[in-house]
Amino acid sequence: MARSDPPRVAMCVLRVESRGEGGILITVTTSADISVPSPGRTRAVAGTGEAIAAVADFLREYCENTPR
Repeated sequence: MARSDPPRVAMCVLRVESRGEGGILITVTTSADISVPSPGRTRAVAGTGEAIAAVADFLREYCENTPR
C-alpha cells in the first residue's frame, strides 16, 4: 500500500434477535472494504460459539489480506 492510499477499512456487524424460548438469532454481516460498494456477506447463526467463530474468520481474513 502506498503511503498516499488511505488505510483499508473492513466492517463486521452483529445483530442479535430474541427468539423467545427458541433462544437467539445472531446475524453476522461483514464487508472486506467499506470503500467498495457491495452488499457484503451475511451469515445467520443460532449460537454464540458460531458467531464468535464467524468474527474470528473475518478478522483472520482481514489480517491475511491487508498489506502491512
